[in-house]
Amino acid sequence: MTPEQILERAKQLEVQAIKEYNEMKKNADPLTSELLDYLISQEREHLKMIEDRLKALKLLSNR
Repeated sequence: MTPEQILERAKQLEVQAIKEYNEMKKNADPLTSELLDYLISQEREHLKMIEDRLKALKLLSNR
């Protein structure tokens, strides 16, 4: 796999994790829901970092 493919796959995994955590929240008690909100926010930060790295990689490969 190329670095670009790895980052694209990582993006997919982060998006899937967010979907799964949101699905879990539907039946969660308040404390668990709060934990899931935290995990979702962490996954969103990871997603942003991955997207930034992917943009940087694309810029570098266009040189």
